[in-house]
Amino acid sequence: MRVVLVLFFACLLFGCRASENYGMHLDERTFTAAHLQMVVDSVGVEFPSGTRGLHLFCVGRFPDASFIAKLEIPSDAAKKFIVQIEGVKHLDATVAFNVPSVSWWRPEAGVVHVERVFERGMSGVQLYVCEEKGQWILYVKQVKP
Repeated sequence: MRVVLVLFFACLLFGCRASENYGMHLDERTFTAAHLQMVVDSVGVEFPSGTRGLHLFCVGRFPDASFIAKLEIPSDAAKKFIVQIEGVKHLDATVAFNVPSVSWWRPEAGVVHVERVFERGMSGVQLYVCEEKGQWILYVKQVKP
């Protein structure tokens, strides 16, 4: 049990890297440009320049991780990004992932402008572009089998 706690706290301090194991959580202090690029590479959608990571919870190792992420999209790029996401073919499905009890995963807290569910290889991906308290937020969920 001590080993698990030590690993958990080490991961909170050092972040979620491709070589790490399960249950990694990043916040805006530990969510780096490299982590953001891992999300981009995993879901196959280019995010606007200036997008920044707010939170990431991943299970597994990138590029094979299942994860949820909360990103902030620059306000001046939001409308164009919404049009880009609207162009993604939407599947009439949901992406099932037992989202852990994290206070930040709340797409319903704002106004959802667009939602898309699609497949990327063997993965299911779900995106929500929301407006929350004057900020443009992108929620990303990816589940790998």
